[in-house]
Amino acid sequence: MTAAATLYDVTPGTERRTFAAQLALAYSALWLVFLIGGFRLPWEPIPLDEDVTFSLRRQLVFTFGGLLALHAMTKAGSFSLRIGLHLPWVAFSLLLVASLAWTTDGGLTAKRSLVHGFGILLLLATVDAHPRPVRFFLTTVTLALGACAWLSLAQEQLWSRACWSIPWRPGLAGLSGHPNVFGPCMQVGLLLSLALRPELPSRRLALHALRAGMAVALWKTDSMTSITTTITGAAVFILLATNSYRAGLIQLGLVLAFGVALVIGAGELRDAFFSSTGRDASLSGRDHLWERVLDEAKEAPLVGTGFGAFWYPDRGRELVLTWNPKQAHNSWIDVFVEIGWTGLIAFALLIPLRLLGFWQRCAGVRGTARRDAAAAIFASTLVLFALASRSESFFLRMDKLQWFVTVWGLLLLENRGANDFDGEFGKASRR
Repeated sequence: MTAAATLYDVTPGTERRTFAAQLALAYSALWLVFLIGGFRLPWEPIPLDEDVTFSLRRQLVFTFGGLLALHAMTKAGSFSLRIGLHLPWVAFSLLLVASLAWTTDGGLTAKRSLVHGFGILLLLATVDAHPRPVRFFLTTVTLALGACAWLSLAQEQLWSRACWSIPWRPGLAGLSGHPNVFGPCMQVGLLLSLALRPELPSRRLALHALRAGMAVALWKTDSMTSITTTITGAAVFILLATNSYRAGLIQLGLVLAFGVALVIGAGELRDAFFSSTGRDASLSGRDHLWERVLDEAKEAPLVGTGFGAFWYPDRGRELVLTWNPKQAHNSWIDVFVEIGWTGLIAFALLIPLRLLGFWQRCAGVRGTARRDAAAAIFASTLVLFALASRSESFFLRMDKLQWFVTVWGLLLLENRGANDFDGEFGKASRR
């Protein structure tokens, strides 16, 4: 028996992949593609009617994914192992289900809890099923989002404007149907692609083409949040992954920028930024929306309204009257209003407060593939939590690409199975 076989025998599903496990790997990529555009074909017009939600299509995709994952891990004999390795995620998912006890809308809470649980199961099965799960993750995300970028750019040339743009928001909406949805997709793809270093010239050329497509598509969305978040994330990746000389230069630049910001003042910089980009400092009325949602959250600050129960149809119009938002456009506020201080604290313990520990365990030596992979996942996660989450709601939403990819990456950082960072990259790649 080879050394690799001995190593991976600890996780039965890894070395001897069953057909169900292989199907789970393929389905994780399919779920990703669905999150980009809901399987809308490039030549189909973007649905402008709010009643067109493709809810049945979503429920079928998510339900089958969860059941497939459960079958794959059971078949491989790794279900209890994976649950034990990722117990915090399982416990938090159970907290979401427990909110059924106090929810204001049992139907919405049940559906959202099931979708989140099915997503967690699928990602656990995906991590379990591959001997090199980190490389599979980075490659799958880059290929899927790079292809999405080029297809969306092709839409501009081949099909009518109704297929790639919406009347009330300029910018490329692409396959996602909205620039503010398409932009974060390109952001995530670009940042995670930074970890890939193919050896073959043909693969390097293909990777450059995918990155170029995502960069152009991101620029065409005219989404300043996604563009600035991508630039920040790339700087974080360089700071974490490159040699100490380059990292030192970036650190010096950040210190100087912070000093300039202190001298000029945050308010002046904010006004100058919005003026230069032609944006409204109120973030298109989001500040008023936040106030109204927080006022509602005061009704049940400890446990919230129940997971997924707050945003019932037309709730947004009841709050702000002039438009009908379906989220608070702030991930932290939406977590608070739905599961209260209890859920918000549990959420902080689950992810943000454990990120440093993940980094210390997985980072490895600068200049290695291990370091690049950990840096890309960490940079993408950090900017999503610190920046993107302040203007879009995607936490705990398995129907949002940002959350699905973030959880996938975090499960890889947390993984302590035989195919963890040491198992995939070798213990020699540690510090």
